[in-house]
This record gives sequence, structure tokens and C-alpha cells, in this order.
Amino acid sequence: DVYNIVRNIINRTELSDSDVVAVMTKDRTKMTLYAIACFISGATYIPITEEINKNRIEMMINNAGVNCLFNGDGSFSRLEGTSTTSLDDIAYIIYTSGSSGVPKGVKVSKYNLTSLLKALAREHIANESDIWYQNIVMNFDPSIFDLLMPIISGCSMYIPEKRLYATEIEYLLEK
Repeated sequence: DVYNIVRNIINRTELSDSDVVAVMTKDRTKMTLYAIACFISGATYIPITEEINKNRIEMMINNAGVNCLFNGDGSFSRLEGTSTTSLDDIAYIIYTSGSSGVPKGVKVSKYNLTSLLKALAREHIANESDIWYQNIVMNFDPSIFDLLMPIISGCSMYIPEKRLYATEIEYLLEK
């Protein structure tokens, strides 16, 4: 079950609230599990999709002070020689598209994330009998809502192997 998988990830990697963790994989299921492990352990989560060019990935890792990396092959590494700035109150960092030049890291505090989650829980958007379809790009801010809503509501989560577009979803619903 998901709880045991996440607990094993945290135990194996010794994640803590002082870690700044970049999660870089095309595998949507692994991305989800690693993100949940970050949130539960208190580590700062930074989603990086492998489609981003190498220079931008390096900039994001250096800019955020990343000291841990989950790779697409499922491996975990602690980065040597990185000095992490104290991000104890930061839940996650999402990088902007950089359309105005250089991408900027937007830091979202644990307090703000907790406030959002409490508000969502009050709205009863989903319940235990629902299946949540996770389809938002993982390095886009609404993916956090997509990722955590099933945990808040107790519903099941369906993670497609690849992201589907509206026309593909409509086709599947019609079948």
C-alpha cells in the first residue's frame, strides 16, 4: 500500500525537514510517491520534469540549494558540497516558465499549504467513493492540489502512465 511505500522511502533515504529535494522523473507514479514522502517528512519538494533542458535543471538545483535528488531510475542521492539555506518553513518550490528571462523559484510555506489543505477539506470536493484522476503537469503549481486532494479526501487516485489531453480524455469517457 502507498503508506508503506512512502514510509520505506523516508526510512531508506533518511529524509528530514532540513532537506531540499529535487524530484526528477518522467514516471508520474514515482513522482507522486516521492512528493508525498517529501511532504510527510517535512522536506522541501521541488518537482523537475525531465523534459526541461539541462542548463535550466542545473540552475534550479543550484538556486534552490538542493541537497537531495530522486532520479527517474528510482535512485536517490545526497549531493556533495551543497549548502542548504534554511528552508524549514518551505513546503515546496515551483519554478516559473521563465518567459520574462530567467525562471524564478516561487516558495510556498508549510503554513500556506496547510491553510489550503484545510480549506479544500471543508469544500468536500471528493470523497472516499471517488477516483481522482491525476493529469496535471507535475512542475505546474496546480499539481500540488492534484497530488494532495486524494490524501485529504480519502479517495483513490488514478495516475496515467502519460499525461492525456482533453480530446483523449473525452474519447476514453465516451468508450
